[in-house]
Amino acid sequence: MPALELITAAVQEPVTLAEQKLHSRIDISDDDTLISAYISAARGTIEKITGRRFINSTWKYWLDGFPPFINSSINSNVSASIDISTSPVIIGKYRTNTIYIPIGPVSAISAIAYIDSDDNETVWSSDNYVVDTVSVPARIVKKSSVSYPTTTLRAANGVYITFIAGYGADETEVPEDIKSTIKLLAGHYYEHRESVSDITLKEMPQGIAAILAPYIMYEGDGI
Repeated sequence: MPALELITAAVQEPVTLAEQKLHSRIDISDDDTLISAYISAARGTIEKITGRRFINSTWKYWLDGFPPFINSSINSNVSASIDISTSPVIIGKYRTNTIYIPIGPVSAISAIAYIDSDDNETVWSSDNYVVDTVSVPARIVKKSSVSYPTTTLRAANGVYITFIAGYGADETEVPEDIKSTIKLLAGHYYEHRESVSDITLKEMPQGIAAILAPYIMYEGDGI
């Protein structure tokens, strides 16, 4: 699993309480707290399946070092400990000299920093790399004219990338398809309150799988 640290959480849910109650045809206020909890639960489940975050939040992505390496969060069938010491290669569609951000959509890379073996932290200048937020997943590509730092890094989590993930600052910027799946799943939770463990696409209300398919970032069930 990728080493992701949430720095600043989203300030609201992608679906409002009023939107969910309208969808579920609920006209009482007695269950408002419960419905809000189901919205959060549905959003979390769909984030996990798709690998996406919906309302802007700030994260740190921790790595043991700079490339070249195989990004195990994407190439899950290949060991992350393998270094490519020759010219960078492509495994599947992923380049070993490129940092891929494991959740999205990414709107901005705030900083890349590295920590040496004495725990001194240095910010790596943004002049050294190009940020590609058009590709899925978003990627950070070193400029050909520069080299990655050769400082001896601390033994674990020697590099981190601070970034913003999400479609926007509020629910109006989240795709309606995503909002529809949250409303469908939250309504399902409300109507069927028995315990369900390890919910999968096969166990979700009809239609969710088809709606989510274009939004899933990786093969499998997301991260």
